[in-house]
Amino acid sequence: MSSAIRIAKPEDAEGLAFVRVSAWKAAYRGLLPDEILDNLDLNKNADRFRERLEGRSEYKAEDWVYEQESQIIGWLSWRPCDDESHQIQIAELAALYVLPDLFGQGIGHALITNFLKKLQELASFDTVQLWVLEKNERAINFYENHGFRDSSERKDLIINGQTLAQELRYERHLETE
Repeated sequence: MSSAIRIAKPEDAEGLAFVRVSAWKAAYRGLLPDEILDNLDLNKNADRFRERLEGRSEYKAEDWVYEQESQIIGWLSWRPCDDESHQIQIAELAALYVLPDLFGQGIGHALITNFLKKLQELASFDTVQLWVLEKNERAINFYENHGFRDSSERKDLIINGQTLAQELRYERHLETE
């Protein structure tokens, strides 16, 4: 089976949206209100991805896909952190999702391993951070197994003006060579 991790292209928008919506519905069921999850719109998600990948969005990030047999089955998004309260250079892992049927199959591991390797090669960042739902034990265990630690920083997850959950800031210091 052929697989590859590559930079996302505008024509990947539908595949990215399918991964995001499917993963949200599976990973966040019981953590976020059913109404939010049940109303995720695949077409709107695809349109947002297309705008971003075509450079027409204010949100700037680098998106990677894990592609297997020409199907997108995983997605990672990262960007330099815009938080000026820290005195170090921080990269933010903004998203990491895999199709639910493939949870635990090593796809997320491959994506995050390649991501961390790229940051090492760039040598521009001291730390990588991410935000994870405080009750998302699967994700917390995954990130801890990849060297991330709870920074004790918290924030509210707000969707449609409603506070729905607490997020934990996890971080990993990058080794310098």
